[in-house]
Amino acid sequence: MHDRDDPVIRTARLEIRRPTIADAVAIASVANDPRVTANLRDAFPSPYTPTDARDWIAMSRIHPLQGMVIVCDGRVIGGIGLDPGVDVSRHGAEVGYWLGTDHWGQGYMSEALAAFCDPSVNVGVTNAAGDTLRFAP
Repeated sequence: MHDRDDPVIRTARLEIRRPTIADAVAIASVANDPRVTANLRDAFPSPYTPTDARDWIAMSRIHPLQGMVIVCDGRVIGGIGLDPGVDVSRHGAEVGYWLGTDHWGQGYMSEALAAFCDPSVNVGVTNAAGDTLRFAP
């Protein structure tokens, strides 16, 4: 169940929404892969457990777009979020994202990023940036 005020972004194939506690096991199942964590900041836990997922779900309530799940055909396939800037960078944010390996190479992340970055302007983010590691698919 999602709160009426929770943002939901839909594309042709995806739903991007805030995670719920019911998503914790699915998030951990997809995120707990060394090929996924190799492409992320060191703060992303590895191994990734349901407890880590529950912590991330709790953190996702800080900002409207801080932590969201990417869902395809009713299944969690990844995550995406903003890390809002502070002080003189307060109108900017870093975009972070990850995708389960079974879904690499199918254009899901390009689709998710295009849809996700558009509503970020509605919450005061005028500059979103992110890094891609050279071995990210």
